[in-house]
Amino acid sequence: GLTEGSHCSRCDYKVAQEVVPALGHDLITDAAVAATCTQTGLTEGSHCSRCDYKVAQEVVPALGHDLITDAAVAATCTQTGLTEGSHCSRCDYKVAQETVPAKGHSWDEGKVLLKATYGKEGKILYTCTVCGETKKEAIPALDTPCDGGKDCPSYAFKDVNVGDWYHEAVDFAVDNGLFNGMSETTFEPNTPMSRAMLVTVLWRYAGQPEEGTNDFTDVPDGQWYTKAVAWAASKGIVTGVGGGKFDPNGKVTREQLAAILFRYTNSLEIDTGKRGNLSSFPDASKVSPWATDAYSWAVGEGLIGGNVINGKTLLDPQGNATRAQVATILMRFIQNIVT
Repeated sequence: GLTEGSHCSRCDYKVAQEVVPALGHDLITDAAVAATCTQTGLTEGSHCSRCDYKVAQEVVPALGHDLITDAAVAATCTQTGLTEGSHCSRCDYKVAQETVPAKGHSWDEGKVLLKATYGKEGKILYTCTVCGETKKEAIPALDTPCDGGKDCPSYAFKDVNVGDWYHEAVDFAVDNGLFNGMSETTFEPNTPMSRAMLVTVLWRYAGQPEEGTNDFTDVPDGQWYTKAVAWAASKGIVTGVGGGKFDPNGKVTREQLAAILFRYTNSLEIDTGKRGNLSSFPDASKVSPWATDAYSWAVGEGLIGGNVINGKTLLDPQGNATRAQVATILMRFIQNIVT
């Protein structure tokens, strides 16, 4: 620039103007603008407060979304699932996950746990082929009692008649595959039940599991009851008779039967807290101490009643449990406790 000067209008006299140095730019910063996922930004720039000089701001491209995957969740039989989605780590943009409906159970044809009898419903167990969940449904009770005709499960047995107190129980045992006759034509209802027979019946009812090892010296390998005894011992259902023996051919006493059923029920984690009053029976003191709890439970649950002997109703704990008695007790046990 120039300082102020002057000159004469009539001659060449002047007061000379002196040079003033340039001021330089007075720069003011133009702040940067951050780019977002969808909006462009600007670099930092500046402009002079006194002139039109500027350092131009340059455009910064939009960043685009930084997508993080939201994993899909598979639908199950009962729970809804989700499709895969995503969300941006920098903003609220998202690809929403959509709900996938629950698939619903795919039930199998069902397994009959308990066949229906006259006046008593049966039970059928359905299992989902996808998730393994189970459900039980009732099979309607039969409208009429068994007439002992050709459709009667025990029709072939000459020693089982319609009027016998154990007829329904024998039908139940045969119809549900618990045990059959001693021959094609005889059931032998009054024959004592052996320990091997009883354990095998429970083993069949449990589905013939392959569990346990046989450690009893009097139970040979490969016998019809070997696997059953090994399974029962592994579950604590039987403990043998001492000395490493099981006594497979020994007759099951009524108190042994109660104890075995009591232990089996406990192994199924079913409540065994109910108790009956043994003192109402004249021979209550004859129940072995190790069997008292089990016998009281069996009486309380209505599994075992008294035996009428010489006009008295007795517990008869050391009496042999006959095949008819076992069939009856097992029928009550399965119908009223297990299923």
